[in-house]
Amino acid sequence: MAPHLPINAALTNGGWDEITSAVLYRSPQGCSSLAPFPRHLLEHLFAAHQRYILNFLRTGSLLVPEDPLIRRELQIEAEFYQIPSLIDLLAHPGNGGEARFSKELCHKNLVLDSTATVATVATKGTSRVLIDTASVHSGKHYWEIRLDKLQNPNCVAVGVSRTTSNLSTYVGSTKDGWSIIVMNRENLKRWNSPTCEEYGKGGIFREGDTVGLLLDYTGGERGTLSFYINRVNQGEAFRNLPPHLFPAVSLHSKGDQVTILPFARLPDEMHDA
Repeated sequence: MAPHLPINAALTNGGWDEITSAVLYRSPQGCSSLAPFPRHLLEHLFAAHQRYILNFLRTGSLLVPEDPLIRRELQIEAEFYQIPSLIDLLAHPGNGGEARFSKELCHKNLVLDSTATVATVATKGTSRVLIDTASVHSGKHYWEIRLDKLQNPNCVAVGVSRTTSNLSTYVGSTKDGWSIIVMNRENLKRWNSPTCEEYGKGGIFREGDTVGLLLDYTGGERGTLSFYINRVNQGEAFRNLPPHLFPAVSLHSKGDQVTILPFARLPDEMHDA
């Protein structure tokens, strides 16, 4: 969890000791008992790229610097201070952070559990929730969502959208959302209204499926979006996406439930590419 600190005041007043004592980097096993980030590492990260440390303090998720020299310096620091989870993150930039659903950007029909990683439809009706992360506008980012309970495979859409999107609509049903969805119990389709086209390697959503989203801005200011079903790459779904998007999922039927998987990692084929 991100620390509840007066971050701006702490940074302005040089309150690194307070920040260091409060910020823990969580391991992929969910353990938060690792040593706190050393002051030197925080100062270096903040001096190099302010947005990385601010995002970490706000969300608990560290964005990996795109500059290979900065990334290498951080890796040296992580090895010196023996922070294995940071070493792993820097070695595999596609890793996700400890992702959670946003309580603020969540439709009232949805109930989040105490960890904000499980969303359940309490009352029937199209309901959207966004993942609580910094808006994505650079680098490569990957998330995974597990479809725990589905009354109807037609009633779930997974994708990305702007925060201004209507939470009572499916992701992709408007021009500011891009998703994959099943319609009429047919194969997957990619959806960015009014366009809805066949996509992927066939099949429909089923309970227990894991849907991965890869949002990639490494080619410039406009991004691409690809999906994985049960960690199998379905190919590029969209390109030329605008910056500042958030991953999102829409559900409809009462009892439908999804879980966002923390520390999701790109499938091995991506590392080997």
